[in-house]
Amino acid sequence: RKHLKYLAVPISALVIILFASPSLIPEASFRLLRNDIEFVPDAPFLFKYEPPSTSVYEGDDVEIDLQVDKLTSLPSEVFVIANGYKYKMKSEGNGSFNYTINQIKEPVGIEFEAEGYSSKDFFLDVVMRPKIASFEIDLDYPSYINLEDRTMKNIGDLQIPEGTLLRWKIVSSNVTGVFIETSNDTLLELSQLSLDLFQGSYLASESFAYEIISRGTVDGLFDTVRFSVDVTGDFYPEISVDQYQDS
Repeated sequence: RKHLKYLAVPISALVIILFASPSLIPEASFRLLRNDIEFVPDAPFLFKYEPPSTSVYEGDDVEIDLQVDKLTSLPSEVFVIANGYKYKMKSEGNGSFNYTINQIKEPVGIEFEAEGYSSKDFFLDVVMRPKIASFEIDLDYPSYINLEDRTMKNIGDLQIPEGTLLRWKIVSSNVTGVFIETSNDTLLELSQLSLDLFQGSYLASESFAYEIISRGTVDGLFDTVRFSVDVTGDFYPEISVDQYQDS
């Protein structure tokens, strides 16, 4: 016991160093002293991955190229875990591995795994494309032809009598604006009624083609669909039924 007082000082100093500057203590000694921590062996290889520097767009195919650098050995198989789903990567040789995410639809968190070792987490952000989900056109016929007004759903190609007022209601997502541009140089900016609902009207006096244009949240990103309207005299109108389906 009389020697314990001589050990108190070095033990206290060691404890202070352990918590203040653990790097000063050799790894084996550190593990011996901190037996409350589970230590995982260092991987015999390094995962090297650089996410795309440019934007990834919804619907694009995304190539994931991984380089694994050898420290003491290389893994024979590597897996990518994307949003919790595990996929085997294709070996290209010399530590290169590849996997393609087809038609990416949402942001993706990814990590790599091989022989029980995992990489850090990475994140692929996805720019959502503007899209027209559905639309309808109210046809307000001239009162003097005694026809009941109609509403056409997802039908853009029409044959209507002269003087018909067309009112579009368009449901579009991931947009900052919706426009209708006609072949006679008319550009309509539709009014936004709610987050995804837009409305606009046009009086048909002659035949015309038109585009419904939805402007995305990123400059230069648009979704466009094209239709035509055949305007006839004031006889009984016909409707050319071409069903619109969102791609």
